Amino acid sequence: MRRIVSIHQPNYLPWLGYFHKISYSDVFVFLDDSQYSPKTYTNRCFLSRDGQQFRLSVPATVKNWDDPISAVEIDTDDFARKHLESFRHAYGKCRAYDEVMACIEPAFKMGQGSLGEFNIDLITRLAKYLEFSPTFLKLSELGIGTKKNQLLIDIANATKADTFVSGIGAKAYIQGNEDLYADSNVNLAFQNFIHPEYRQRKPQFVQNCSILDLVFNTGTAAGEILTSQQEPAYREWSGC
Repeated sequence: MRRIVSIHQPNYLPWLGYFHKISYSDVFVFLDDSQYSPKTYTNRCFLSRDGQQFRLSVPATVKNWDDPISAVEIDTDDFARKHLESFRHAYGKCRAYDEVMACIEPAFKMGQGSLGEFNIDLITRLAKYLEFSPTFLKLSELGIGTKKNQLLIDIANATKADTFVSGIGAKAYIQGNEDLYADSNVNLAFQNFIHPEYRQRKPQFVQNCSILDLVFNTGTAAGEILTSQQEPAYREWSGC
């Protein structure tokens, strides 16, 4: 039976496609050793309110600009009240509001800690709510020091996966290095995510929002909505 590994930086309340990738993965590895880039999805997310997107950002302290995500410090006391209040204003009238808040609110009581750990806590809580249950690992725990394509191969080998599923954006990055994967008995595939439309509070659908938008609006049906697309969840390299 195929064993799939996927990877991604631990982002803040990421979009639907992130959780779609989690849904079909046997192992999901957080790239917490990746270099932190401010003003990216690592510390910001987008939600919908009144038919438009709005952004929330996590204030983070960076000692050195080449620090990994795992070394970036935050204090949830600095922003938890504002973010939780934003969730209430945007989604407080949704049926699933109370149960979703019960899922995520404990993470906002962390206090001082790592941005990476905070994001991972939120992601794994929401994955459990969606009933997605891969094995979650951190790159920092695997003891792998390689880079680029060799890093991806080594992650697959370390997790005993025979298939690495990447986002389609990495196709150009991997192209030309297929033999490296074949020689290591790692099959290549790419995510094939079709963004679903679902009921929001305004008629005009707002796309590419955080997973919170889906779970607040649809509750426990969110997992099925993410996995019910007609097309395959991923495609083999030859089908890209």
